[in-house]
Amino acid sequence: MKQTLTVALFLFCITGLSAQSLMDKLAGKEEKSNLEFYSDPDGTSTIETIKPGEKTIYVKVPLRSKDFKVPFGKYYAYSEWDELEVTAEVRGLKDGYSVADVRIYYERIQLPANLTEMAKNGEAIAKVELSKDINFESNVADVLEYGNDTYDLSIIIGDDKEPLGYGVLKWDLTDGGQAYAAASLASRADYTFGASDDVTDPDFKASVKEDIERRLKVQIYQMAHGDRVPYNRGLNYYRRNQIGVTFKDLEDGKCYTGGISAFEDGSGPNGPYSYDMEGQLSYGDQIPCDRVDK
Repeated sequence: MKQTLTVALFLFCITGLSAQSLMDKLAGKEEKSNLEFYSDPDGTSTIETIKPGEKTIYVKVPLRSKDFKVPFGKYYAYSEWDELEVTAEVRGLKDGYSVADVRIYYERIQLPANLTEMAKNGEAIAKVELSKDINFESNVADVLEYGNDTYDLSIIIGDDKEPLGYGVLKWDLTDGGQAYAAASLASRADYTFGASDDVTDPDFKASVKEDIERRLKVQIYQMAHGDRVPYNRGLNYYRRNQIGVTFKDLEDGKCYTGGISAFEDGSGPNGPYSYDMEGQLSYGDQIPCDRVDK
């Protein structure tokens, strides 16, 4: 009886350890950091934290020739690759019971040679420009929904399932992303509204402008009526109008590019149509307010 109990306990421990090992693997706990981070392309100034407003870092990826030898090298599938996938994400953001990962950046970086050749040097250095991701500003905003803080930014080089490199940097967002926002605004200092009307209906534009300004507490400066498309749903007839705009949000005092989607109701396939005074305004980029009337 005692021997049976001992065996049962042993099997329970082994099973428990295996289950925990699996859970650790699924949770990413077995990823080992092997990347080094620098502020310069020559890899002389190491960094541990991305400071507010910093967008560019350099990542040193260690490479070993034996890992790329066909067919038994650990990374032989990458041997002819002449580019690297680079991903940066904030993992494990918690909001109550839910946990989320937010991808900040993804790019395929071109290398001067394939990885087999690069491995002869023992390393590759990848330039990571976080703001190059088309969704960078909205990604930062997604993270800041969890608070102004210093977050762990996971950097993954290569495929997620079998990365060539992995490492974590501190990412300082304690300023609420203001440094990034200021830099983005400065980059649009020469913005000019270049759109023009493809649809000529000044009375309709005036009606939409009055409606949007009244309901949404904005001041519209420029408008370009670019699209008018009729369509129907069953026996209902509509026209969809798309209008590009620049405007000021009167609540935050900032100026933006944007677009208005305005629908007209029709009494038949050829109209007449009437505006339902329910146009929707979407926000684009923030621009300096001295550019909205240029």
